[in-house]
Amino acid sequence: VGPDEKAHPNLWLPVTLRLAAHNHSLKAFIANWRQDPAHAPKPSQLRKIAPKLDTTSRDTLMAYVYESAIASNDLSSPNFLGLAAIRIRQGDISSAVSLLNRLVLVSPTMYDDLQSSGSLLYKTGHFRSALPFLHSLAEGEPWNATARLHYDLASVHAGNEAPAARNDLAALASNPLAPYATRTMAAQSLAGTHTAGVSGSVELTLLANGSIQPSQAQQPYF
Repeated sequence: VGPDEKAHPNLWLPVTLRLAAHNHSLKAFIANWRQDPAHAPKPSQLRKIAPKLDTTSRDTLMAYVYESAIASNDLSSPNFLGLAAIRIRQGDISSAVSLLNRLVLVSPTMYDDLQSSGSLLYKTGHFRSALPFLHSLAEGEPWNATARLHYDLASVHAGNEAPAARNDLAALASNPLAPYATRTMAAQSLAGTHTAGVSGSVELTLLANGSIQPSQAQQPYF
């Protein structure tokens, strides 16, 4: 380390970390920061540098930022969700689920974080892991039609009581009190499944059938 770098650490830090990422020595820098937190870069600096790194190095750097924040008792949702997303990309689903469970336990807005946790796992294709979060949300907010929709869809994808989930999707698509966008998604998910019919809307019934003839589509307001 040269005298200019010692005198102006903030100026040289982006270059230093890009070189470390290129040379696969970023983990060594992070190990030093863990041993000497007083001389570690500020999280705000690392957040600015992270997008300029390759994906693996960015995840390594941001994992340190999130872990440090949580260790410092900053238990805000973005820290847990950000770290869980990194663990998912790294293939460590067990650690991701543990982080999300911890988030829900400490959250002042439990249902919001159940939704965020379930959505993160669902969108990354981990349907079975998403089920407990989505089930708790649907049970805790029985009026929340969208929560029911997400739980049913995850159940179908996970093969968990899929027939019962499809029947509930049909009921949801037929529910005039549910948001129309939610009813539409429920109906579309039933296409080709031969599930009991959707009632209350000709359009949604056609969507659930999955095969629409041109003559059927020529209806007022379609």
